[in-house]
Amino acid sequence: MIEFNAALKNLNTFNIPAFAETFLRIADERELFESKIVEILASRRVVILGGGSNILLTKTTIPFVMSFQGKGMAITANTPSNTLIEAAAGEVWDDVVQFAVLNNLGGIENLSGIPGLAGAAPIQNIGAYGQEIADTLDYVRFYDFATGLMKTFNRAECESGYRDSIFKSKLKGKILITKIGLRLANNPLPNLSYKPLSDKFNNTSHSPSISEVRSAVIKIRESKLPNLSLLGNSGSFFKNPIISLEQFNELKKIYPAIPSFQFMDKVKIPAGWLIETAGWKGKRIGNVGCYEKQALVLVNYGGATGEEIVSFAETIRQSIVKKFDIVLDFEVNTI
Repeated sequence: MIEFNAALKNLNTFNIPAFAETFLRIADERELFESKIVEILASRRVVILGGGSNILLTKTTIPFVMSFQGKGMAITANTPSNTLIEAAAGEVWDDVVQFAVLNNLGGIENLSGIPGLAGAAPIQNIGAYGQEIADTLDYVRFYDFATGLMKTFNRAECESGYRDSIFKSKLKGKILITKIGLRLANNPLPNLSYKPLSDKFNNTSHSPSISEVRSAVIKIRESKLPNLSLLGNSGSFFKNPIISLEQFNELKKIYPAIPSFQFMDKVKIPAGWLIETAGWKGKRIGNVGCYEKQALVLVNYGGATGEEIVSFAETIRQSIVKKFDIVLDFEVNTI
């Protein structure tokens, strides 16, 4: 279905007012071919919009927006140790997690409560509380704009990295994801590597079920993150920076309590700690602020433009460079 001059404010979680000159909604894979999408895209730059939970619109008008809204989830194959589930890209991601947990299939329960659609999950390689989707991703099926053909990439071909993938880099704006396949454990063991999770179950006499882990993750998220219906935001705005061991050791001399995580032969520093230590937590400038409960989250208090949010983020980024000599990268995609 094609819509002209479509309002996008309610389709992005920052609640930025913007319009799409042309908005093409695709209901299923069959419709991709019936709509003659190759001809439509011949001379256009396309913006793919899913749940709008990881984008920041900086322009008031976008020429061409496309959204795949196909639904469906199913178990498609299994072995004694694991089960393959397939989800259409238009499914709400948390519904996919719930489907897995209800079937006692483990590997994505720590990703509970993350907003957005299933099709966007491998693009960003979403991750939280010790898990990321790349751990269980089996394949991604997508429509190639250049050839007009459906293609399927296996896990290796997706080139997943820290909040990154081939779909976010080389293939950005060139494909439309329609389905994802996840290979999940039949006899799941809870991943309690994230400290608040391990603390939650530290005094229990039994190993928690993945259903219990899912409930705990949702409660933790609700305690730290703003309600999207009350404050526009996109969750974590910045990536956690990865620095050399040498730089970390120098910082530790100045900040002995600096938290860290080993990342191959380097060190990952929580961006939220850097931002909070620099004095930004709870700070507000005009309509934009740094959330009072989680410094990593930037919020729209109402009426902010995308450019205002970018300006606020850039000010934070420069202050982190000045104080720590660390450059923060945006996790949010700016359009």
